[in-house]
Amino acid sequence: MFKIREFFNDLQEKHQERKKFKAAFAQLATDVKAANMASIERLFEAVTTSRFFTLDKKELLLEKAISSDNKEVFIKVLNGASPDVWFYSHSSSGPEGPHYSSKEHILHSAINSNSKNIALFLAQHPKVDVFAQGYKERTVYERGGLFSSGHQQVQKNPHSLPIVAAKEAGMQEVVDALAERMKMPQPTNSPKL
Repeated sequence: MFKIREFFNDLQEKHQERKKFKAAFAQLATDVKAANMASIERLFEAVTTSRFFTLDKKELLLEKAISSDNKEVFIKVLNGASPDVWFYSHSSSGPEGPHYSSKEHILHSAINSNSKNIALFLAQHPKVDVFAQGYKERTVYERGGLFSSGHQQVQKNPHSLPIVAAKEAGMQEVVDALAERMKMPQPTNSPKL
């Protein structure tokens, strides 16, 4: 009997902890997007050290920091990690429908979000791969879907180089920083497509 009570007490405690984490994370995400540094400082450690803080949650915070276009907030969210980050997404309409996936470099994301300050910071950062190119991919399974030996059709559309994307977005300072960095050797820590 004691073990059952202990199990339910642990379960209830975990549920309460998850509930508190969800509320704190929602508030932190809102504060990151709004660039409210006082609230970010107050919530950041408690949220990021929780057992419920996952890579998906970190990516969401990074995306919110990019959209805030505030360098101080972005650096706080990075929390000492390398800014050379890739965002991955996958979606599907079921085993018989098309599957969509994308791989986007953080610099490309900042440029596409029109976050000039973050894009400039990333373009100047020595650990960021200025040659990084992601892609968008659509996979269609014909005759029987994913779980049969049907034919697979893949359409892969690579993203443009960051310097081209920055030029198209009218971010001349970012273009200049990227042009200067592109004269240096390419970093070796970037994953290949």
